Amino acid sequence: MSINVTEARLALVDALSLHDAVQTYELVPLHPTVPCIIVYPPDTIDYMVTKAGDLAVFGVLVLVGPRDPTSQEVLEGFMSGAGDLSVRQAIYADRTLGGKVSNSRVLNMTSGAYTVSTGADDSVIGAEFRIEVIA
Repeated sequence: MSINVTEARLALVDALSLHDAVQTYELVPLHPTVPCIIVYPPDTIDYMVTKAGDLAVFGVLVLVGPRDPTSQEVLEGFMSGAGDLSVRQAIYADRTLGGKVSNSRVLNMTSGAYTVSTGADDSVIGAEFRIEVIA
């Protein structure tokens, strides 16, 4: 199997459409509305690394809101291993992403503050996930 990057990215978008109040972007937005999930193209692809096919690592950025206690609680929901907002749980609920890939898994997560525009108060907290897909 050879990876179809667009198909795998859209399958991730579908899997990560966790909540009606959270926009999940199919393409990188110019001005994202928070809270949101942005699925980026893979940062690496290793071709024919397994018998199952190519291995790609996608970046997923979760942005929740300004630095305040409420935003922190929401962000921790995305970071958690289980729960309605859990990125990990969303991926592990169907590791084939609807049959579009052979396997997927969450490799790791880092968090921080991100600038979403050019204004002085346009800094939000969020987290970056790396998700490995074999297709």
